[in-house]
Amino acid sequence: MNAADFNATEPLLDKFVELAEKQLESAEIRQLLAELSGVVGKKRIASVTITVDVFDEDRECALPLLTTGISSSEGKEPFRT
Repeated sequence: MNAADFNATEPLLDKFVELAEKQLESAEIRQLLAELSGVVGKKRIASVTITVDVFDEDRECALPLLTTGISSSEGKEPFRT
């Protein structure tokens, strides 16, 4: 991906971030994640992650453009990652 293409992704990635924040901060997601972290127990962290990447067929690899999420460990409030 050239610099111009990469720069052109920014407005779209900003929209992904906005949508992800709304979903990841919802009470339902936070509650489910807290319950999951309680089930998996101590020394484990449960996470929900949203990744946006572009796969380059010529190079046979993916270029991650955005990774965001929310995590929780037993007994603690979920936190953004």
